[in-house]
Amino acid sequence: MNEYQTDHFAIVIFSLAIIWAVNEIFLGSWLKSVNICYAGIYLSFFSVLVAVVTKKMVPVLGSVVLVGIIAAFFKFVFSGFHAGIPFLALLIEALIAEIVFFILRLNIVSAATASSLIYFYTAFHPILHGSQLLKSHYYLYFKRWILSVINDYHLPEFSAVIYYLVIHLIVGILSGIAIWYLTDW
Repeated sequence: MNEYQTDHFAIVIFSLAIIWAVNEIFLGSWLKSVNICYAGIYLSFFSVLVAVVTKKMVPVLGSVVLVGIIAAFFKFVFSGFHAGIPFLALLIEALIAEIVFFILRLNIVSAATASSLIYFYTAFHPILHGSQLLKSHYYLYFKRWILSVINDYHLPEFSAVIYYLVIHLIVGILSGIAIWYLTDW
C-alpha cells in the first residue's frame, strides 16, 4: 500500500464516520423524538449504506469497524457522554457488516445478508435497553401500524411478531440489494 492510498483510505474512513455520526446524532435523534414508526429502519438503511460504501472504497479488513468506532465515538461525545446503548449500536452494526463482508466477500449477496442482519439487530435492539421486545416502543409503534393496515384489531400477538420479523427481513434484503446497485460506480 503506497502513501497516496493510505492517505486516501484515511480521508474516506474519517469522512464516512463523520457522515454516519452526524446522521445518527441529528437526524436519528429527531426521528426518534417525533416518534416516527420506522425510525430504526431508516437508520439501519443508512448504516448499511455507510458499510457498503466503506468496504467498496476501502477494501481492507477492519475498515467498516474503524468507521463504526469513529462514528460511535463522535456520537458518544456529542450526546454528553451518556449514550451507552446507541454507542454500542453503531459498533455492533459495523461489526455485523465487517464479519459478513469477511466471510462472503463484498458482493450483492453479502450486501443483502449484512443488511438483513443489521435490520434484525434493529428489530431486537430494544432488548439491549432492558425492555421486553413486546413492550418496547419500537415494537408497539409497529404493531399499531400493522393493525391499522390490515384492519384486524384482534390479531394474535404471535402473528404480529411474525409480521414484524418478516417485514424487517424483506426490507433488509431489498435495502441491501438497492444499496449495492446505488453504490455501483
